[in-house]
Amino acid sequence: MKYDFVVIGSGVSGLVSAIILSMKGNRVAIVEKAGQLAPVLKGFKRCGIYFDTGFHYTGSFARGEVLDTYFRYLGIENNLEKVVYDQDNFDTLYFPSDGFSLEFPSGYKQIRQRLHEKFPGEESAIDYYLRIVEQEFNSSPYLNLKMDSDETGFFSKYHDISLKSFLSGLTGNSRLAAVLSMHFLLYGTEPGLSSVSIHAQVAGSLYESVHGIKGGGRALAEALIRRLKELGVDVFSGRDVSRIVSSDGRFTRVLLDEGEVVEAKGCVSSINPVLLMSMVDESAFRPATRRRFNAFEHTSSAFMFSAAVDHLPPILTRKNFFLCPDLELDDYCSSERHIENRPFFIAACAQKNPDSKQGLIMLCPGSMSEVFAWQDRVPKNRPGEYLEFKQRLSQRVKEHITAHVPEIPDSLEILDCATPLTFRDYSNAPLGCLYGIKQKTGQINPSPLTKIKGLFVTGQSLAGPGILGAVVSAFLTCGFILGRENLRQEIRQCL
Repeated sequence: MKYDFVVIGSGVSGLVSAIILSMKGNRVAIVEKAGQLAPVLKGFKRCGIYFDTGFHYTGSFARGEVLDTYFRYLGIENNLEKVVYDQDNFDTLYFPSDGFSLEFPSGYKQIRQRLHEKFPGEESAIDYYLRIVEQEFNSSPYLNLKMDSDETGFFSKYHDISLKSFLSGLTGNSRLAAVLSMHFLLYGTEPGLSSVSIHAQVAGSLYESVHGIKGGGRALAEALIRRLKELGVDVFSGRDVSRIVSSDGRFTRVLLDEGEVVEAKGCVSSINPVLLMSMVDESAFRPATRRRFNAFEHTSSAFMFSAAVDHLPPILTRKNFFLCPDLELDDYCSSERHIENRPFFIAACAQKNPDSKQGLIMLCPGSMSEVFAWQDRVPKNRPGEYLEFKQRLSQRVKEHITAHVPEIPDSLEILDCATPLTFRDYSNAPLGCLYGIKQKTGQINPSPLTKIKGLFVTGQSLAGPGILGAVVSAFLTCGFILGRENLRQEIRQCL
């Protein structure tokens, strides 16, 4: 079996990379360890209710904005139906300790006005923060497609400034700093470590516009897979890559777990970069490079509780809810916290029948250390103690959520609990991390190029988290293969 390119992994970055390369006339194959493509993005069903696991909402998806433009270039826009989130309140931040809440609107003007109302006397700090977020978001050539080519070499000092230190230099109001930082939960790097730039990439996209997709992540996965089929991409699902082979410093082929060989001129790996090290020859990377990769700190994992309610409360109708325990954000992901003292992200799930039970997910940070006793057991062979642990945790979370979020109906029934083991096994992520490698200040994350000619990497560990980050990463990687400016100019035609 010979191809121009083989793509390892079928997350968003892998699927998008395969589409781009195939659109340029290359014969492409995808190898996916799971039995189906996009296993995390597709979500799952329990009791007839669909639950999203890899997608909840996204920013910069309005007509003409960057994600909309990328989807138009890929040819999937007609297969996606946007759901506009509440423009006056797409996210509610609620601190039950004193009842403080803030309803985040869309649009910089509206956000500025809302924050001014909530934090009188902090107008200059708020204005400066919003100006820098907008500036940083628009300084990236892959987020601001209107930038001219001679501007794309811009490097910002905010790559090396932490969000926490930046905000502490603006305001002494810890509440305001917590509110402005809270969306760090969407990229998994605490404010003391995350750069202002990565925060601007995530928060800035939401400040532009907020949308869901009718049908959720499953609809997005189906649109991408349909496009792969149109382009004739071959799929090897349920197949694991045992080895990436190179000769004289150049990629030649991948070996599959059952002895099959897939030859290609090039390879794009969308798996976690740390896992890549174990798949290549020892001599392919210098010891210093291997040590650097192995030293990368990963984002936190999570516990995700999938629940059913008789009806969807207004606080989750085209909006999400953040339950924020306190102002110690750098400690939010600590496994030392009781689960009742952790932040929760609560979101509704896409439903086809509004008259049936409605689904919602409740997500909080978690650590592999909390399920360490069962780490060597495969998913369908875990002992009763593990199931009892999940049941106890689910009951505690139900009591906690219903006590602090009275808008959620008493009919709340938790149907399933995913743990860091679940995320490790189904997303093939070290320690069950949600967003790949932490985007830390002072850290040089992997480049799409590797020391092996013809071997490239992609994924949210490179560019950023979420759907937008994964899509940007795929275009960034394919730009190294096809010519960055040529590809970018083609994308600009879709604006």
